Amino acid sequence: MPNNSLYFLDIYMPNEGEPETALEAAVLRYAPSEGRPSVYLHTLLKPKVPNRVRWSNAYYYFDQKIKRDDILKRPDLPTLDELLSRDFLKDKSVVCFNPGIEPYRSLVKNAHAVYSILESWLDVYANDEHASKLLKPAQMLEHIGLPCENKSNTSYTKLLCELQSLTAIWSVLESIKRDRQMRRPGKPLQHSSGVAFTQTWPLPDVESGYFEEAARARSFTDIRPKVLRSIFSDALPDYLEWTQISVYSHDWLFYRRQLPNVSHLGSRINSMADLIFNRVLDMNMKFWVLIYYSIYNKKTEYAQEIALKDGQFAQLSTAIKDDFSVFIISHLDDFLDSRQRQTLLKSIIHQVMGEQARSTFEHYDYDALFKENKVHRNDSPILFKSAKPNGSNIRCFKEIRRKDSGEVLYRRYEISGSDKDRGQCIEYVNELFRQFMREVQDPFAKVWTPDILRQWVMYITGFTWQELTSDQIVPGSNTQLEAARQLLRSMIEDESRPWKQELRSCLIQVVNAINQNVDAAYHYQFTFQGISVEVDVQQRQKPSFFSRLFNL
Repeated sequence: MPNNSLYFLDIYMPNEGEPETALEAAVLRYAPSEGRPSVYLHTLLKPKVPNRVRWSNAYYYFDQKIKRDDILKRPDLPTLDELLSRDFLKDKSVVCFNPGIEPYRSLVKNAHAVYSILESWLDVYANDEHASKLLKPAQMLEHIGLPCENKSNTSYTKLLCELQSLTAIWSVLESIKRDRQMRRPGKPLQHSSGVAFTQTWPLPDVESGYFEEAARARSFTDIRPKVLRSIFSDALPDYLEWTQISVYSHDWLFYRRQLPNVSHLGSRINSMADLIFNRVLDMNMKFWVLIYYSIYNKKTEYAQEIALKDGQFAQLSTAIKDDFSVFIISHLDDFLDSRQRQTLLKSIIHQVMGEQARSTFEHYDYDALFKENKVHRNDSPILFKSAKPNGSNIRCFKEIRRKDSGEVLYRRYEISGSDKDRGQCIEYVNELFRQFMREVQDPFAKVWTPDILRQWVMYITGFTWQELTSDQIVPGSNTQLEAARQLLRSMIEDESRPWKQELRSCLIQVVNAINQNVDAAYHYQFTFQGISVEVDVQQRQKPSFFSRLFNL
């Protein structure tokens, strides 16, 4: 944020001068070079002493939109003391009407700089007997020729409106200080250079019917472009009902500990965000996601572009896609209900299995790679495994897998040699095929759940992989965990069924081909869930003269 940003603070106390009765707090961030102020903080507050609050005053102040229970029964609202503990104004340049009284004095104690509108007014009008006696914001506004009340069709709370008007008073005072000629004795204030304060007060009207048009739409293409440009602009806050909105800098939940880190989810974030935004969320939720993205991530221009492009990720710039994707994935718990999370989980499982199934075969020269990595085995990114039947010197099975994840890259089954060795190889390969089929019966096996899928599953469910795959069922254990475990098992089994059938058919085809011509050479290769599988049957070797001699 630019260094010239000012933060305008105000608190609503229905019992004037009693901070323990505070019911609303707000801060506007104002950088004149950026145009209109934006809401940096806004929240209703739980009063420290509810029985002392003059609730009738509050009811009138909130235009009868908020009642006592609307505040006292909301578990998500902070108290003034909790707001103080967060120190939202630390190292900021803060403007208050009178920062010398509580609770303002405590709220700005760690600010970089603190400015008083009242002191500035008295300084500017020190030689004006009439103006120097005007000690309330409404009187000041009237004196400088600005309206005292909000007459626009916006839905700001009175506190936010008063803050907007304070920015105007401050702008006028700063303009006068810069140019004392604006205020000549006996002459009213001239507005010729009043651009700074006309930007902030009075508040402009919003276009009637625009927000309703957007709310009725079934897709962004149903909304006229000029409506989208009007809503997703610096005028967006003007369209919102602020009695229902909390802003804590970049968040809307005061008690959120920390947003989850999504960097470990890798390059798939964009595709997952695309899936969520365009296939899981309904239009109403998509609209509000963009509103939240604008208000809390301060990315109104990005939100406008997304809306104008109907949310089609392929048409968005990389910068917009990356930023918006992180926002969506970081807030999955906020935007998705239980049913939608299940839909997302099933879609991700389906997508990962489909991508693995479409992978192309890649041949690995096992023997050459083994020799190459033998010298620096500890530094090798891959692991090697081979096996042979008991009593045979022929290694019928060779496997290469990733060292870091354990995911299998390559499997090779070999049948070679003469009579005895060949027979042992055939039996051993048959057993290895059966092991392969037993392996894929486990829904949590690595073949179905590569690391990237496991990361997404843990992120969406909130449970560790060990918790989800444990066979232990403890009486009275977490019912949510048990439900997530059963749901995950069921989803993987359903999605993997056609691939298991395909693998079984493929292995039967290989076995039949070998059995039909046991002496002939045979070569077959295929991929299964990202594993390159190769079967190599060499032609039967005729025994040498000495072999026949010793077999007599």
